[in-house]
Amino acid sequence: MNKISPRLKSLIPVLVIVLVLVIIAVYFSLGGSGKTGVVATYRCEEGFMLKAELDDKKGLITLEGGTEYELSRIKDANGARYKSSDGLVEFWDQGGEAVFKEDGKTRFTSCLVQSGFDASNPLSNLDSWPTYQSEATTDGFSVSFDYPNQADLKEVDNGVMVTYKTSESSNFSVSEGFTFNSLILDAASALEVVTDSEVDEIRFSGRAAQSFVTGESDDLSQNLLVKLDDETYGLISYKIIGQTNRNMKAEIITAILDSVSFSEVLEGGSVDESPSDVGATSEVTLAFLAPATTTPERGCDNVVLTSRAVVPTTKPLTKALELLFTTPSTETGTNYVLNTADTLQFDRASVVNGEARIYLSGALTGINGVCDEPRVQSQLEETALQFETVNSVQLFLNGQAIDKLSDSEGLQG
Repeated sequence: MNKISPRLKSLIPVLVIVLVLVIIAVYFSLGGSGKTGVVATYRCEEGFMLKAELDDKKGLITLEGGTEYELSRIKDANGARYKSSDGLVEFWDQGGEAVFKEDGKTRFTSCLVQSGFDASNPLSNLDSWPTYQSEATTDGFSVSFDYPNQADLKEVDNGVMVTYKTSESSNFSVSEGFTFNSLILDAASALEVVTDSEVDEIRFSGRAAQSFVTGESDDLSQNLLVKLDDETYGLISYKIIGQTNRNMKAEIITAILDSVSFSEVLEGGSVDESPSDVGATSEVTLAFLAPATTTPERGCDNVVLTSRAVVPTTKPLTKALELLFTTPSTETGTNYVLNTADTLQFDRASVVNGEARIYLSGALTGINGVCDEPRVQSQLEETALQFETVNSVQLFLNGQAIDKLSDSEGLQG
């Protein structure tokens, strides 16, 4: 019998370790993740969010609105890939960036992993932030925005101030957090604000605006002066205080800015940015068109209503119109708005005394023929008219009220 030399015996533990490492490497090269029970929230380029619960054998994908898909993992050397039994639904994560397919077609792209739901992080419960809506000023405008539950909100003359403290702070007056102010000013006051400031001309919330910085080097505030009409301006100012969690503070401010909306309140009526009196909704309806087989409902077509799940919103009209400019056609209906989405943009919407006011900018292009000309306008109007509080629709293009989108001067490209 051959004996194992003492030198070889001493190498056995090392060889065992090497063998284990080789097995692990092979496992990962075949698509194994080495993890079970991974739960992640993704935000996709199209603006939607989804939740993925993944392990080495299966995955559960939950879309906004509650739709769930149970998928099975398939081997793939380029990431974690899961498919339904019929192959029509697929979730494929490649290093924290995922693609989601539904009915065999790509629905969401560039889905990036978001931070987990953490009570200490205001961004983790973004959908449950309360909404502030100011009373109309004497100039006839009000402002609304969402803000973190942890923030302190205080109304001031012609506006409101939001103060946020970090978890390291014991009260709202200490030097860690941020302030966010929103005011409505007359033209003279607005002119004083920008005196001696270098300004950048931008667009904010669908309106012309100026961006500028005020204050000293160690106490700077970022400002946005938004033109509401020739005599009225909205002023937004915000400032990060302290060095703790500066990135998170900046992200919170960005989320607040994304939700800001200035509304005009006319005499005898009010503005309702979202024609819904039942709180936030997680589904909106878009109006597509299909060729009429009998009597057409609009022009040459019939209206096809298509539902879409969204992050819960208190502004369903605005969200529906935003999606109308990005959502692909379906098997049952065509979205003609996409033909002109490169040159025509949706800015904002409001409802005044039952009239939906839809503000657009740019130019109508990509539309040809008798049947084609009214289609974009028909989709915009029908999307708004689905709401019980909307009785009529008025379109605005580049600040001017128009009756017929296709007949407006300089629209055809």
